[in-house]
Amino acid sequence: MTQKYTPAPWIINNEFKTSINNGNKHIAMVNYYKCGNPEIDVYGEEHEANARLIAAAPELLEAAEDSIEVFKGLANSHHFQMVSQGNRHHAENFSECQASTCKTAFEKIKKMEAVITKAKGEA
Repeated sequence: MTQKYTPAPWIINNEFKTSINNGNKHIAMVNYYKCGNPEIDVYGEEHEANARLIAAAPELLEAAEDSIEVFKGLANSHHFQMVSQGNRHHAENFSECQASTCKTAFEKIKKMEAVITKAKGEA
């Protein structure tokens, strides 16, 4: 799929700490909300932290995409090593294995794949 978002790096404007751009294009302005209700107000440090998180989004996506294949390889390698050693707690198929290490790894991989899909607008 072709990249639809503005290429990285996304940076925070020094003057307006909640304005995000890539040097040429304005990408986003993180709005603050202060109505006097601490449960729903977003301003100050939280407001600027939200802008930093948004500015890091393209690099976070790239890191997740790079990491997912490594995680899959490590998880499969561990699983098949256990199966080849005759460990009875490991099913033949990694995705169906109920051993705690495999099950946890498989769940985390699926979660990461879902987040990547969501970020790319493919969900």
